[in-house]
Amino acid sequence: MRPTILLFTGLVCSLPATGFATDLRPIAAEVQRLRDTGAVPDAVHLLHTVPVPPDAPFRRVVAEAVLADAEPEALAAVLQERPAFIRFDVPSAGGPLPLMLYRVDPFAEGFTVRTNAGVRQGYVPGAYYRGIVADDPTSIAAFSFFADQVIGMVSSSTLGNVVVQRMLGRSAAHHIVYSDRDLLVPHTLSCGTTDVPAPVGDHLRGGTERTTNCVRLYYELAYDTYQLNGSDVAQSTNWITAAHNNVATLFANDGIQVSLSEVFVWTGPEAFMHQGDQFDVDRFAEYRSAFNGDIANFISSQFGSGFARGVGGLCAAGAYETSPVLVFEEVPGYSAMVTTITHEIGHVCGSHHTHACVWNGNNTQIDDCGHSDPFGYLENIACYDSQNPILPIGHGTIMSYCGIDLTLGFGPQPTERMQQRIDAAPCLGSDCVHSCSPSIDSLRITDLTPYSAVVAFHENDPSITQWEIQVLDDSQVMIDWTTITSTTYPLSGLWAGHIYQVRVRSTCPAPWSNNVVYVREFTPPATTCGNEVYDSGGPGDPYISYVNTLETYYPDLTGNKVTLTFQAFSVEPGGDFLRVYDGADTTAALLGSFTGDAIPGPITSTAASGALTLSFLTDGPEFNPFPGWEITISCAPDVTTGIATPDTDDGLRCSPNPMDDQLTVEYATRTAGPVTLELLDLQGRTVRTLVVQAARMPGLHRERFTLGPIARGAYTLRLIADGTLRSCRLVR
Repeated sequence: MRPTILLFTGLVCSLPATGFATDLRPIAAEVQRLRDTGAVPDAVHLLHTVPVPPDAPFRRVVAEAVLADAEPEALAAVLQERPAFIRFDVPSAGGPLPLMLYRVDPFAEGFTVRTNAGVRQGYVPGAYYRGIVADDPTSIAAFSFFADQVIGMVSSSTLGNVVVQRMLGRSAAHHIVYSDRDLLVPHTLSCGTTDVPAPVGDHLRGGTERTTNCVRLYYELAYDTYQLNGSDVAQSTNWITAAHNNVATLFANDGIQVSLSEVFVWTGPEAFMHQGDQFDVDRFAEYRSAFNGDIANFISSQFGSGFARGVGGLCAAGAYETSPVLVFEEVPGYSAMVTTITHEIGHVCGSHHTHACVWNGNNTQIDDCGHSDPFGYLENIACYDSQNPILPIGHGTIMSYCGIDLTLGFGPQPTERMQQRIDAAPCLGSDCVHSCSPSIDSLRITDLTPYSAVVAFHENDPSITQWEIQVLDDSQVMIDWTTITSTTYPLSGLWAGHIYQVRVRSTCPAPWSNNVVYVREFTPPATTCGNEVYDSGGPGDPYISYVNTLETYYPDLTGNKVTLTFQAFSVEPGGDFLRVYDGADTTAALLGSFTGDAIPGPITSTAASGALTLSFLTDGPEFNPFPGWEITISCAPDVTTGIATPDTDDGLRCSPNPMDDQLTVEYATRTAGPVTLELLDLQGRTVRTLVVQAARMPGLHRERFTLGPIARGAYTLRLIADGTLRSCRLVR
């Protein structure tokens, strides 16, 4: 998102002390509820103004601002007593802003502070509050109080975003209070999140009062943000928990529950590269494949824009975002950071930009503020009409590019999208406070073949005996979780050369969320059936000395066997050896150890996997280089099964793909005989048996099947006919 310099006009709404109007948003409604119960807010005096030096650096950055110092005794009292309802007057250039704030708990149970050195013990949280300007129920405020500082923001259509935070650099002893509309420096940000692929336009049901599920947020602070906070872990944690309080308040005002599960602070340079470009979110996701939360947020001052890895990426590989920290000399750009984090999390939770062509039930825009997007993402151009501009009513909402007014929240349609996505997300729990901590580590992929693998992981908690696993293929279609009771899990029915992602999590009793604790990607090796393979020198050249190579060759289909046919063979007699093993590694039976220039006869695997493993050991150097070897790899059926490999044109079609409740299968048979059709999942399990050993005459066949309810995911339709095995790859 790109917040611009905001110019607002309007009147402060003065309302009677007995209560506000009845049509209130959640934050103002809670303040009214407290007042209606007769609660009187405790008056707290936490800041006092101090003189502004005539040469103060901030004068080059912001037109109007005040400096203030904390009242340590008053802050200590608030931290000790933590009153439920307070009145806090914020000193500002326009006079004191009277706030009515109520206490909140922004943390999930078991909140953890971690650094690259391990878990940080002894962190003492601040006191966290949210509320409104006392006489303006359309405003929104969130403040966090610590032993030596106050951090927060007031958002008002009249005032803009009034920031309260300690200065940086030599003026760090003082707080600065300013409205971001008074900034004199450019503070334009941009969001690099694309709005494609876009969903078919639909008009969702009306928004709910509050999401059923809760989204737990994980924040990772780059080394540069640790340095900005005085190279102090506690101060860095205070700063990000305060920012989270503001982010969570904006979500709460639209009925969306979020909580804070973990803060990770880099106290030295990161172990992964980030360069301030659009690929940083992918680098972060690849490195931080496991995290304690539902969305991972990486915060750095090196970023010039925010990026979400994908719209609606909850419970999938897109649950990552990166956000920038802005600093104008010694002035913290707090409101821009809070807005960016909220905006990017909004993408992950399911909202597109308001200028995207995905709204109103007809794939049109809510506004066209993004038509001049400098990033060049012109996904909105399809419905942009320069002759009939769509300008925001009043000001832009959080997912807009036009002068964002945070008091407007996300807006009705983005809120509906997010609420629907959050409540449908299978990995989320319904409780923002309680969670179960991650306890899995060492996730590995073993015994990898072109069509099978074994997932193995380690459980640190011996009391846990049940987990859930999810396997996605490179279509990234969401697949339902499968409950398992073993720390090893076999996969079958894989496709050689395709990318798969395995996700494992602990299962937690309701209402706790199920933590996605480990993610691993892997690619089954491609088969070499029908290809030539060579020694380390390649075709036509002598092989390399002092090289030990180990290669395993797999058949293309289960039931087939690999055969090696030597076209040439010449290695140093008694010095270099090619050994062939009957299986997928060197623990299998040794079929032969070959040296010299006698060409070995064809060698066929008898192993269940159908694989052969070749080990080539060379000494050297050779004064008379030997040409090496050349082998043709072929794959043939196991004669005990009678199932052959499919023809190149296998005469099998499956539609539609992606599947719906109906599946049409078209295939050809060359001879009269039995036909079997089965639908298999990624684990090779039969999901539906469509036809079993049914007699078919030679010719073309077209059959339609009603599948009924089937979980989302990747599948294989397997046809056994004419003594051959053929298959279609399908997704649901």
